[in-house]
Amino acid sequence: MNSRRLRRRRSWAQLAAVGSLLVGAPLTAAASPEVVAVRGVPSSLSEEFGPAVPLAPLPGVVAVPTGNGADFYDLSGAQAARLGSFRTAGAVTRASAAGTTVFLFAGARGVVAVDASDPAAPQASGSIGNLGPLTLGAAAPSGGGVLAAVDSSLHFLTWDAALGFDLRRSVSYADGRGATGATSWGGSS
Repeated sequence: MNSRRLRRRRSWAQLAAVGSLLVGAPLTAAASPEVVAVRGVPSSLSEEFGPAVPLAPLPGVVAVPTGNGADFYDLSGAQAARLGSFRTAGAVTRASAAGTTVFLFAGARGVVAVDASDPAAPQASGSIGNLGPLTLGAAAPSGGGVLAAVDSSLHFLTWDAALGFDLRRSVSYADGRGATGATSWGGSS
């Protein structure tokens, strides 16, 4: 057999296989459905703006960055109930939490601290700017420390609810290294 005839046979075989799939038995109502998603915060939000952040002292409550702030959801019930929202002037790219304080990394606007002890009515409790267009960040779950990153610069901040933010140190890398991810450190959230 030459290769042309073999190719023709293969394509007929493929057509026969596809045809048998199209003519197959119809699905019955008794067939069990395939699980393609799980209940929770929409994955498209997490993909674009970062993962949902649990608020440790409030079981089932999470903060979800939305691009222009954060929405607060209660995932402990059968339905994911939206409790409240907080909006910022800058575009929020990531969020992190320490207790009920949520840190929103708002691009060129810097870091915004949000008191979410009442997730139905979150309030701004501090901010720091002039750090560059922040794209990543993380907070120490036990409180006190925040890391903010932009391209090849890292900013180490301290946070106190009464005193606000304090820039402790900035580190820049000139050798091409850059921040590609940030994860909360110290303790557990």
